[in-house]
Amino acid sequence: AAPTATPTAPTLAPTLAPSLTHSPTVVWNDGIGDFACTERLLQVLKPEGEDNFDVVEYSGQVVGATTFNMLYPIPGGLTPGLNNAGQLANGFAMHHAVANGAVVNTPHVAVQKTAGSGKAQLCVFDSTRLSCYLGKTFVTDTLPTAAAIIGDTYFYADGSMVAGSFGGRRIWAVHNVSKPNPFFSTGVSVSFDPKFFTEHGTSTGVYDFTGLVETPGTNDWIVDDTAGGAYLVGVITRAWGGEAYALLVVGIDAARMLPTRYAVIRNVLDVAARAAAGGQAIPDTEVSHFGAAYTISNVASTAAPRLYFSANTQNGLGAAAATTKWWGVFQLDLGFGVPDACWNSGNSIRRNSKDFLCSSERNGTVTTLRWIEPSSKTNYNDGASCQFLYDPTATPTGTPSQLPTASPTAAPSGSHAPSPAPTSQPSKSTTSMKPTAPPTDSPTETPTTATPTETPTTAT
Repeated sequence: AAPTATPTAPTLAPTLAPSLTHSPTVVWNDGIGDFACTERLLQVLKPEGEDNFDVVEYSGQVVGATTFNMLYPIPGGLTPGLNNAGQLANGFAMHHAVANGAVVNTPHVAVQKTAGSGKAQLCVFDSTRLSCYLGKTFVTDTLPTAAAIIGDTYFYADGSMVAGSFGGRRIWAVHNVSKPNPFFSTGVSVSFDPKFFTEHGTSTGVYDFTGLVETPGTNDWIVDDTAGGAYLVGVITRAWGGEAYALLVVGIDAARMLPTRYAVIRNVLDVAARAAAGGQAIPDTEVSHFGAAYTISNVASTAAPRLYFSANTQNGLGAAAATTKWWGVFQLDLGFGVPDACWNSGNSIRRNSKDFLCSSERNGTVTTLRWIEPSSKTNYNDGASCQFLYDPTATPTGTPSQLPTASPTAAPSGSHAPSPAPTSQPSKSTTSMKPTAPPTDSPTETPTTATPTETPTTAT
């Protein structure tokens, strides 16, 4: 075609360069993979003599000198040092959320990145990445050594309950931990009487606790004046023998998701099954922390939850090396009562407090921890467990084996023989393999936790 008579003149100004787009905001907990769960109990621990923190699962079998299977080291290059004077991790807890017909389990942990001091950060991790929230640190001056998640709230405490440090003798909360900006509450509704954490010296404490949420409208797991209650439960450092005020039960206000009251309840260890499995006698005066706590409670399960506590088998002055001297894993018998007269409240720390033990004079019951299986000696550790839509098995581990002799042989191959029947009155069975009913097509989702509706009071 013929050209036009007058060509179009070019524009004088060049087209402006496109404006730069901002990089997307990096959210602290994005991209963390769902934990590859089994029904086994989990711990984050620092192996004795090693300079790292590992994620391990409890096997229930003594192989060599351990009951744990190594999963992976916590990434991020933490260097705790052989004397725990470096970067430290503790406060292990698992967040559960139902999505796309499955439960997503996300591990959380408290990390103190400044060697030997400094406030800790809330972090999430998988096998390749450790990611910490940078917007705020924990309230406590010291590293949290006890933690549990209920709903979307991470509860934490310095398990030694050190009154001299800021935040000691209290349990604190971080709300909305699955969101981009968690809320680090400074609200205080209850503080713990220091006299409950001194019986076995300055190292006495509650070094882990676990969550328990009753079915709405029921009052049958912890029998008190609240139906459908939410609780944190932990075992205080105790001696092996006799009755001890060693079970800590903390009531949670479901509206504000803050601790509001607590009770310290008498407790005994039922170790008949341990003796039948070949465990060596332990002096009644030997003392141990209970550094890991777990709740097995699945979304669509009709079974009662199971609360487990594993003893560290150490008293601050050394630990039993022989596998047959380990204390083990214990299960708490549920259905015990907490009378109104046993609850303590108040948010001021008082060295000469009138807070009460849940004694027989106050109609307090005696709770029971029953020995289930052996567990390795540990020291710097914390426990957690996964959640499923329904119970994959009836127990958290494989078939328990008989405790080894003092000089164990190499790991056996093939199947393991079951433990012999106990010689005394059998304890309540926890090894039935009969599965629960399959889940419905539309399982009920775990209810979300309400965000606090009022400004929390500030600790004094």
